[in-house]
Amino acid sequence: MKYMVTGATGHLGQHVVKQLSKLTSPDNIRVGVHNPAKASQFKDAGYEIAAIDYHDVAKMTAAFSGIDVVIYIPSITYLVKDRIDEFENSLTTMFKADVHNLVDVSFIADQYNNPFQMAGYYAYLPARLASSGLKYAVVKNSLYADPLVPYLPELIERHNIIYPV
Repeated sequence: MKYMVTGATGHLGQHVVKQLSKLTSPDNIRVGVHNPAKASQFKDAGYEIAAIDYHDVAKMTAAFSGIDVVIYIPSITYLVKDRIDEFENSLTTMFKADVHNLVDVSFIADQYNNPFQMAGYYAYLPARLASSGLKYAVVKNSLYADPLVPYLPELIERHNIIYPV
């Protein structure tokens, strides 16, 4: 099996690659990165690096070529429509690249009436996947507490808590 981990240089992506590497060789893992300059640790460790852009289906199709399973970690955008567009582009890419298996990283705050800013996206996700024809699994995380301290300046500037509380 050949795996693609999107967002591999991000907080969660790095952990996913590390844990997946305990189960399979780095030769079987392609790391999808939005900024290849941030992927030197993966390149040095022998992973295949693929530049991806959730808004560039052609670029992602080349990156997803030959992949059996995509582990999809969404971007950090907090605009629901943008997140949906990125996901739809990723699905289009999977179909074009003939990838049939998806592990999607989601969130527990996926109720349609949840006040969390991204709840609409997370509620949309399982319904969309159910109609996609893909084989998929949805992994629901809870809030990561460790990034709250570095995010405090951004939260203060926004005058809004963008996480479920």
